[in-house]
Amino acid sequence: MGERLTGIGQDREWRAAILLVAGLTVARLVALFTTPLELYPDEAQYWLWSRTLDFGYYSKPPMIAWTIWATTAFGGDAEAWVRLGAPLFQAGAALLVFAIGRRLYDARVALAATALYALAPAIQLSAAVIATDAPLLFFLGLTILLYATLQTAEGRRGHLAAGVGASLGLAFLSKYAAVYGLIGIALHLVLSEDARRAWSPNRILLALGAFAAVLAPNVIWNAQHGFATVQHTAANAAWGGRQLFNFPELGEFLLTQFGVFGPIPFAALIVGLVVAIRRRTLAAEDLLLLCFVLPPLLIVIGQSFVSRANANWSGAAYLPGAVLVAAWLVHWRARRWLMAAIVLQATIAALFLAFTISPAFAERMGGGEQLQAGQGMVADHRGDPDARGGRGAGGPHRHRGQQPLPLLRHALLWPRLVRRPERPAAQGLAARRHPPEPGRDQRPANAR
Repeated sequence: MGERLTGIGQDREWRAAILLVAGLTVARLVALFTTPLELYPDEAQYWLWSRTLDFGYYSKPPMIAWTIWATTAFGGDAEAWVRLGAPLFQAGAALLVFAIGRRLYDARVALAATALYALAPAIQLSAAVIATDAPLLFFLGLTILLYATLQTAEGRRGHLAAGVGASLGLAFLSKYAAVYGLIGIALHLVLSEDARRAWSPNRILLALGAFAAVLAPNVIWNAQHGFATVQHTAANAAWGGRQLFNFPELGEFLLTQFGVFGPIPFAALIVGLVVAIRRRTLAAEDLLLLCFVLPPLLIVIGQSFVSRANANWSGAAYLPGAVLVAAWLVHWRARRWLMAAIVLQATIAALFLAFTISPAFAERMGGGEQLQAGQGMVADHRGDPDARGGRGAGGPHRHRGQQPLPLLRHALLWPRLVRRPERPAAQGLAARRHPPEPGRDQRPANAR
């Protein structure tokens, strides 16, 4: 590991990746501090949680509240400081993509993967709002990097094994979708004899011990609160009270993946899977990444068929998927397709930033029908008790039953969808600095 990582800091691809990520992050910070958009309901709920630090909350693990506490403690309670963790986590995740690509393939693949990931439509949205996906992807990326490094590391690997367990635990503290990372590791160990040889009993104990130590406080909190977060996460699957085996839901979810991951990258992922199935052969590096890509995709595809699924529920596949797609496109010598994907996604990213900075520009770019069609993203309260005034949810509206936007609108129209009625910014900040009285059911669950 040492020789390869030493070379990373000196090659032009690494410098290009740093410049790309730094430039995007600066642009996102400019948008963050200039946008007139106020917090949407889930963001306000997370901010409210951050006022009372704990090891768990009603609907989410604690990382989101801890992050907001840290950024607002530094800069105050303005919207930009509440959201600051999102672009910073995504910047770190993009650099981890480069490190994974360099570790498994080479610097060319690593740079292409960084561009595909950093410019993906879903990542633009994730870097603009404070939600659980950004820290999840960062810690999952760190888990994959340490796990891949352990496969070929020489000498003592105990610190890498402990790092895998600790980073996976932090991913769980971000979002329980980190279970896909655990499934990916287990699947790879089953399929790869080389992977099994890398794990001695001592390393397994170190990884499990670090994982348990990181996750234990949240498990204890859940046990003390009737496993509220776990029950809420399970309830989001909505297997009851809905028509099962829904082909329209399945088709809509698959279409949205072209929009949130990128039309060309998602198409390349499908083509690569078909080619791998027909040839029945996979490089060891491809197999490792596929073990992290397929579980979230296949499980959420199945979920969309038997019930429903939001477009971002497969988000755990985006980071390893970007590396895998970049590797395949480079291997296929599909330079034009790779450049087309990067240019298209860069255009989408630029539009998204422009819409964030100027919601009025976003309004001029679309009609009323599109706005009405997208309102389900933030205002669909069908059958969701948590969304009616926050009762039982520990805070502002919780929008289960969201409808993913068709294709690219999921990412591009966000600023228009969450825009509030015009009012002075100071009024909005004052309202959040003085939250509703306790009797109005707006407190964190752990304070009730």
